Amino acid sequence: MNAALFSTWRQCSLGSMQPLGNRLAGRCLFSTRTALRTPQTRLPGILPKWEQPPQDSFAHKFMRIRKFRPMLFCGSFGLATYIVCSLKTETDTFAAATLLHQQTGRIPSSADMWMLRERAVFQKWSTNGAALSERLKQWPKLLAYHVGNIYVITVNSWLRAGEAKRTALKIVALNTLIFAAWKLPRLKPFMMSHFTHYALSGKSYTMLTSVFSHATFWHLAFNSIALVSFAPSAFRALFDMKRAHAEETGIQEASPLYHFLAFYVAAGLFSSLASHLAHAVRLQRFAPDLTKPGSAALAMKRLGAIRPSLGASGALYAMVMGVALCFPNTGVNIMLIPIDIPIGVAVTGTVILDIMGLLRGWRTFDHVAHLGGAAFGLLYFWWDNGRIWEAFRKAAQNAREDVAEEEEEHRISRSRKP
Repeated sequence: MNAALFSTWRQCSLGSMQPLGNRLAGRCLFSTRTALRTPQTRLPGILPKWEQPPQDSFAHKFMRIRKFRPMLFCGSFGLATYIVCSLKTETDTFAAATLLHQQTGRIPSSADMWMLRERAVFQKWSTNGAALSERLKQWPKLLAYHVGNIYVITVNSWLRAGEAKRTALKIVALNTLIFAAWKLPRLKPFMMSHFTHYALSGKSYTMLTSVFSHATFWHLAFNSIALVSFAPSAFRALFDMKRAHAEETGIQEASPLYHFLAFYVAAGLFSSLASHLAHAVRLQRFAPDLTKPGSAALAMKRLGAIRPSLGASGALYAMVMGVALCFPNTGVNIMLIPIDIPIGVAVTGTVILDIMGLLRGWRTFDHVAHLGGAAFGLLYFWWDNGRIWEAFRKAAQNAREDVAEEEEEHRISRSRKP
């Protein structure tokens, strides 16, 4: 199990992470303080035009900030994500269960179906390797030898990574493509408008796109390392959570892949919404100053404090909290501290730092987004404990069975016709 925790303000800490008691493989990745939702206004030369509005546009900008529409977007998109992911999970689970039942004659468990998926991935890459080997016979021997070695090394690393890390690496690939777009000067205005969330922009969809957006290399690197490191632990936690419910409901699950994706998206949306609503409340507090000529300078300063944000730290905070709740005996090595620290203590420390930053008005990071992600992880793994996902899985199973019954009735009715 891997985990990432934070140490100093802007320093990176690389080291080993080990559980207290039983030792599990892992690494302490980086300082959480560097991998958080960095305010986009820290980036020179690409600030949005609305960040420093003219004095006579204060009221207009204030009226543009919305609460209901962002809440509706996050709720509806999160609901749609869970519906799609639960249906996809049901489809994969039914296919795997049917195949294993035909092969073994017994009802398979979730672990059996998970192993079947891993064997299918191995078979896929083995088939591709055999096809590549045939094509390489036409190449010069030396070149074919090196290409074949590169393929074997890459595929072996990919297979050993497991489904959790493979999923995380795919998300990292998406984040990297978006980061590459940030590096194209002609696209910076577009990226600033559509891949950062600014409370005064009037846009809701940027609460989602900003979760996958990173404008600086270190921001991308730290969040990518955290995602790849936490994903196996999060997969394991979700798998154990589902297995406990399966003992009561009998609903098995081939893989926690789609549950993880739904959780990741929902956590990112929740943290973005928390940040947006916090900005809305702050605006309402100084709204009367917008119409007072003598308070224009103060209003300008307060309005300038509302900055665009981006990054996956909200989802990562939720994952960290989930790991801490599900694996409380895990310890981490933090830079300059020669002893293992329980992950719960480390997570508590980072949450306290964000609370201090919020109360003291620190603006380097989006502290509300961090706390929103931590709250989402706490609620999801401690209070809900998989009940919401189980309800979606039950509904998806019922939907599949209803469709199967209708298709069977239609087939029977057609067979009876002369």
